[in-house]
Amino acid sequence: MKKNRIINLPERRYFPLHKIEREIGIPCDLEDLVHYAAIGDLEICVKVNWQNGFDMDSIEADGMRVFSRYNYVKATEALTLCNGEEPPLSYIELAYETDVTLIEEQIRYNYKQKELEHRAIEINGLFALSNELFRFSENKLLKGDIFNETVLTLPKSDNYKIYDLTARVEEEEGIGYKPTAISGIKYPVSIDKMLITKTELQRFINGSIEPERTEKETIKTPHGNGERFAAKREAVLMAAMYIQKKYPDKCNSYTEWAKQIDLAALEFWPQEGKPPLEIESIERLLSKVYNPSKWNGN
Repeated sequence: MKKNRIINLPERRYFPLHKIEREIGIPCDLEDLVHYAAIGDLEICVKVNWQNGFDMDSIEADGMRVFSRYNYVKATEALTLCNGEEPPLSYIELAYETDVTLIEEQIRYNYKQKELEHRAIEINGLFALSNELFRFSENKLLKGDIFNETVLTLPKSDNYKIYDLTARVEEEEGIGYKPTAISGIKYPVSIDKMLITKTELQRFINGSIEPERTEKETIKTPHGNGERFAAKREAVLMAAMYIQKKYPDKCNSYTEWAKQIDLAALEFWPQEGKPPLEIESIERLLSKVYNPSKWNGN
């Protein structure tokens, strides 16, 4: 006799609108969901897949920008002042990550303009639509019309991780980076592209009650603890050890060593064709990890 197999699938992190009724178990059609979004009781998102230099989703982007809050003075000092031990950073690498959203950007100092400049590196995952879109275009959206949104905000999240290059040790908070929205795009919004996160769906089912945030739930991971970036650094360090053993005469300084890793990128990262970190980041990483007196290059 054949036995029925029990398969336990992992939970979904987000749902398309047409599956919400099945998830909550009561009648709730598209018109209901759009109505709740219009009156501010429901947060609806779209999925963005954008990377600097690549046309991922064919999204029109005229200067992708990340809106964020951070300590402007501390960021400026990190990019311009020497502390007597090492030169200032060439740029600050920052990232915000949840289970459904990733923002990665760099901040540099423009000495000519005497101001900080932001450069978006990667924008990936779910971002929230404004309630105004639904309030003013409710009927047209339901009829299938498409609207180009230029600003998308971060969706609600109970937990997030922050990667901050200015946080040298775990006890430091870096520049207190927290992004709030992205702009500079023309995202074609339509009903069939709309999604609801698991976090928002649970909040909606529980009567739009905001989840209680605790210190343990809000995870701010400083420089060195983000899994995504730890993997990048590990790959670079593995390549560094190989290069040092094979070409010790080309590793006479951290700068030469980093350049040699970059030149051999196709050997280690054939699909990308380049290292996962920029040369300046590789050089700084090598200087933090390896003692010059213990490698044959010096």
